[in-house]
Amino acid sequence: MELLLAGMLIFFGVHLVPNMGDTRARLLDRFGEKGYMPVYALLSVLGIVLIAMGKSRAEFVSLWVPPLWGRQLTLLLMALSIFCFVSIFIPTNLTRKIHHPMLMFVALWGLAHLFSNGDVSSLLLFGGFTVFSLYKMVSLTLRKPPQPKAAVSLLRDLLVLVLAALVYGGVMYFHGTIAGVPIV
Repeated sequence: MELLLAGMLIFFGVHLVPNMGDTRARLLDRFGEKGYMPVYALLSVLGIVLIAMGKSRAEFVSLWVPPLWGRQLTLLLMALSIFCFVSIFIPTNLTRKIHHPMLMFVALWGLAHLFSNGDVSSLLLFGGFTVFSLYKMVSLTLRKPPQPKAAVSLLRDLLVLVLAALVYGGVMYFHGTIAGVPIV
């Protein structure tokens, strides 16, 4: 559990501390973009690696029994999550309304997994990322309100749906390899 918490502290710290006041600007002034960004990326990756190692090694401590319908809701929310993920790379008409598709992807991913996991480490991991993403969406929107975006072709929306379905199928098929927990 300590590795999981350390990874989350590093990852969230790297993503939250620079946004406090003018901290990021001061770091960029001091180290420059070429000095700041590699350290930011390295610490982010370190946080993710520690999170993955910590989650895989965490003792299972049950908090609640997930509801029987939780698995179906998880699968539905993950489909929406993956649509948001693909929309990061190919803007859609939905991303005209969802101004932070990466953060929405993470929030839906975390929320989805809370419906099918009821242990302490899952609450920390998935709940933590859900709260973090929701906080970042609100804070980013307050700091810099989104500008209206032009509509895109419905063919692009269709393309993203098809690509999201392919990614979703791949994630479902390889979930056991990726997360160590097969989708049965």
